[in-house]
Parts: sequence; C-alpha cells; structure tokens
Amino acid sequence: MDRSSWPGQWVETVIASFRALSVVAILCVTASCEMRSASPTSPASVMPTFSVPGVLARSLALIDSDPRAVPFLNDAAGPWLRRNVRGVVLDGSLPDGARAQCCGSDRLIRWSTGWLPDPDNPHDVRVAAAILIHEARHAEGYSHSCPDHRRDRTFAEGGAWAVHSAWLRHAGDETTANSIATADIGCP
Repeated sequence: MDRSSWPGQWVETVIASFRALSVVAILCVTASCEMRSASPTSPASVMPTFSVPGVLARSLALIDSDPRAVPFLNDAAGPWLRRNVRGVVLDGSLPDGARAQCCGSDRLIRWSTGWLPDPDNPHDVRVAAAILIHEARHAEGYSHSCPDHRRDRTFAEGGAWAVHSAWLRHAGDETTANSIATADIGCP
C-alpha cells in the first residue's frame, strides 16, 4: 500500500472489517455488555465497563483499533478514553447544534439524538470518534478557553478542539482536521 495513502486506507479497512461484526457489536453494545480493556500495563486504571449506543459502535471500534499514541494524549485513544469516561448515552434534551456534552458526576458523554452518525459512512464514523475524544478531553478538566466558551484559545494548550483536530489528522483526515483547527481554535 502506498505510504502516503496509508491513514485513509487504514480507516477504510478498519470500517470494512467491522461490517461483518456489526450485528454482534450492536447487540452487545445495546445490551450493555461489558467491554473490558486489554491494557496489560495498567488494567486497574481502565474503567471495567464501557457502554455506547449501537450507532457509535463502529466509532469506538475505530478508536480501539489504533494502538498508536495520539498527540496530547500520550497514549492510544482507546485506553485513554476508558480512563476518562464510563461510556455514552443518547440524550434528546441537548441544545440545538450540540452533538455531545461531557460530563457530569456520572462521567458519561451525552450524545444528541439530533445527529447520529451513519455507521456505513466512513466520514461519519471518523467524525463521531473525534467527537468522543473531544468530549472525553473535557472530563480531564479542559474547558473551552475563549470567552464564548465554545472555542479554544490555542492549539498548543491541548484542549478539546486541539485533541479533536489532532486525532482526525492522526487518522488520516487532514481536511476535517484543518477545518476544525481553523473554525474552533482562536478566539474571535
């Protein structure tokens, strides 16, 4: 495989490989099966159960499929995500325009029913994965630092938008990563 196209082809390959398992994954996830971390280095620090709605199963699988450390996280995204949040629930009460919010004392990401990713659309799967990582960054105490409480001042501060953009770039989606960095980093 041509090295310059590797990240994009890697995402496509991962999504294709999960199509065969999607029925099992959706049944397991919607039934709140326990998903245990396979972290041999720190199994106790990873939350023992992690549940997501079936519509996000492929996004979680994409996150879990990449063992490479993500910029700012200094770890692979899957174990890092599970250390910071307990899972995701659908929430129809989120304000218009909000795709997700994190987190209350229950450490759950609330996902808006106003936008549900198409699990057969690779772009939607990647964007939803980036949103999960973005929201989990908030669980570490990174609030949006601009006065509008929607944007982050700089990429270097490593806030939710920086992690969101960095993960998309890490997954080979330069276009969306650059769009996020341009629109959501820097105070108006």
